[in-house]
Amino acid sequence: MQLPILPTLFLAATAAALPVNDVAATASFARVSLPAPANWMADSSLYPRNIIAAYNAEPAQYASAESWAAYILAKCQGYRDCTSCISYSAINSGSTGGRYWFGEVYRGGATTPAQYERETDASLGVTNSIAYTIVS
Repeated sequence: MQLPILPTLFLAATAAALPVNDVAATASFARVSLPAPANWMADSSLYPRNIIAAYNAEPAQYASAESWAAYILAKCQGYRDCTSCISYSAINSGSTGGRYWFGEVYRGGATTPAQYERETDASLGVTNSIAYTIVS
Protein backbone atom coordinates (compact mmCIF):
# COMPACT_ATOMS: atom_id res chain seq x y z
CA MET A 1 0.00 0.00 0.00
CA GLN A 2 1.41 3.36 -0.98
CA LEU A 3 0.86 6.15 1.51
CA PRO A 4 1.72 9.62 0.26
CA ILE A 5 4.66 11.33 1.89
CA LEU A 6 3.54 14.86 0.94
CA PRO A 7 0.51 14.97 3.31
CA THR A 8 2.91 14.09 6.12
CA LEU A 9 4.75 17.35 5.45
CA PHE A 10 1.46 19.26 5.46
CA LEU A 11 0.39 17.70 8.73
CA ALA A 12 3.73 18.56 10.30
CA ALA A 13 3.19 22.19 9.48
CA THR A 14 -0.43 22.32 10.62
CA ALA A 15 -0.65 19.96 13.59
CA ALA A 16 -1.93 21.78 16.64
CA ALA A 17 -0.18 21.18 19.93
CA LEU A 18 -2.25 19.31 22.45
CA PRO A 19 -1.81 19.48 26.21
CA VAL A 20 0.67 17.08 27.70
CA ASN A 21 -1.03 13.95 28.95
CA ASP A 22 0.30 12.85 32.33
CA VAL A 23 -0.42 9.24 31.35
CA ALA A 24 1.49 9.45 28.05
CA ALA A 25 4.40 11.25 29.68
CA THR A 26 4.80 8.50 32.29
CA ALA A 27 3.62 5.54 30.20
CA SER A 28 5.91 2.76 29.09
CA PHE A 29 6.48 2.17 25.41
CA ALA A 30 8.00 -0.85 23.69
CA ARG A 31 9.40 -1.26 20.22
CA VAL A 32 7.03 -3.03 17.83
CA SER A 33 8.69 -6.11 16.36
CA LEU A 34 8.75 -5.41 12.62
CA PRO A 35 10.76 -7.95 10.61
CA ALA A 36 13.54 -6.88 8.24
CA PRO A 37 13.72 -5.24 5.82
CA ALA A 38 12.69 -2.06 7.64
CA ASN A 39 10.37 -0.66 4.96
CA TRP A 40 7.26 -0.35 7.14
CA MET A 41 4.62 2.39 7.34
CA ALA A 42 1.40 2.73 9.30
CA ASP A 43 -1.66 1.09 7.76
CA SER A 44 -5.08 2.67 7.27
CA SER A 45 -6.15 1.89 10.85
CA LEU A 46 -3.62 4.54 11.94
CA TYR A 47 -2.99 6.78 8.93
CA PRO A 48 -4.70 9.12 8.39
CA ARG A 49 -7.58 8.68 10.82
CA ASN A 50 -5.59 8.47 14.08
CA ILE A 51 -2.63 10.71 13.35
CA ILE A 52 -1.91 13.39 15.93
CA ALA A 53 1.15 15.01 14.35
CA ALA A 54 3.87 14.40 11.79
CA TYR A 55 7.50 15.50 11.66
CA ASN A 56 10.38 15.55 9.23
CA ALA A 57 14.06 16.44 9.30
CA GLU A 58 17.06 16.62 7.02
CA PRO A 59 19.15 13.43 7.14
CA ALA A 60 22.16 15.27 8.58
CA GLN A 61 20.17 16.36 11.65
CA TYR A 62 20.05 12.82 13.09
CA ALA A 63 22.99 10.44 13.02
CA SER A 64 20.94 7.24 12.99
CA ALA A 65 17.50 5.71 12.71
CA GLU A 66 17.62 5.08 16.47
CA SER A 67 18.27 8.75 17.31
CA TRP A 68 15.44 9.88 15.02
CA ALA A 69 13.12 7.24 16.54
CA ALA A 70 14.00 8.47 20.04
CA TYR A 71 13.05 12.00 19.01
CA ILE A 72 9.70 10.84 17.59
CA LEU A 73 8.99 8.74 20.71
CA ALA A 74 9.66 11.79 22.89
CA LYS A 75 7.20 13.78 20.75
CA CYS A 76 4.61 11.02 21.21
CA GLN A 77 5.06 11.10 24.96
CA GLY A 78 4.40 14.84 24.91
CA TYR A 79 0.93 14.60 23.33
CA ARG A 80 -2.29 13.78 25.07
CA ASP A 81 -3.60 10.41 23.95
CA CYS A 82 -0.53 9.35 21.96
CA THR A 83 -0.29 5.56 22.04
CA SER A 84 2.06 4.74 19.15
CA CYS A 85 4.52 6.23 16.73
CA ILE A 86 6.60 5.31 13.71
CA SER A 87 9.74 6.83 12.24
CA TYR A 88 11.44 6.11 8.93
CA SER A 89 13.56 7.52 6.14
CA ALA A 90 12.03 8.06 2.71
CA ILE A 91 12.20 10.05 -0.50
CA ASN A 92 10.09 13.20 -0.27
CA SER A 93 7.44 13.09 -2.97
CA GLY A 94 6.89 16.84 -2.63
CA SER A 95 8.49 19.76 -4.38
CA THR A 96 11.86 19.54 -2.63
CA GLY A 97 12.49 15.86 -3.35
CA GLY A 98 15.42 14.12 -1.70
CA ARG A 99 15.67 11.82 1.29
CA TYR A 100 14.32 12.94 4.68
CA TRP A 101 13.52 11.52 8.07
CA PHE A 102 9.76 11.25 8.66
CA GLY A 103 7.84 10.43 11.82
CA GLU A 104 4.22 10.25 12.91
CA VAL A 105 2.54 9.97 16.29
CA TYR A 106 -0.87 8.31 16.71
CA ARG A 107 -3.81 7.84 19.06
CA GLY A 108 -6.07 4.80 19.02
CA GLY A 109 -4.56 2.35 21.47
CA ALA A 110 -1.67 -0.07 21.51
CA THR A 111 -0.47 -1.42 18.18
CA THR A 112 0.95 -4.70 16.94
CA PRO A 113 2.77 -5.54 13.70
CA ALA A 114 -0.71 -5.95 12.14
CA GLN A 115 -1.14 -2.15 12.08
CA TYR A 116 1.92 -1.68 9.86
CA GLU A 117 2.39 -2.51 6.18
CA ARG A 118 5.46 -2.88 4.01
CA GLU A 119 5.95 -0.07 1.54
CA THR A 120 7.01 -1.84 -1.63
CA ASP A 121 7.09 1.17 -3.96
CA ALA A 122 10.83 1.52 -4.55
CA SER A 123 10.39 5.12 -5.72
CA LEU A 124 9.50 6.11 -2.14
CA GLY A 125 12.64 4.48 -0.74
CA VAL A 126 11.19 3.73 2.69
CA THR A 127 13.83 2.36 5.03
CA ASN A 128 14.92 2.46 8.69
CA SER A 129 11.35 2.04 10.02
CA ILE A 130 11.03 1.90 13.80
CA ALA A 131 7.66 1.81 15.60
CA TYR A 132 6.77 2.07 19.29
CA THR A 133 3.56 1.23 21.10
CA ILE A 134 2.24 1.95 24.57
CA VAL A 135 2.40 -0.99 26.96
CA SER A 136 1.15 0.62 30.20
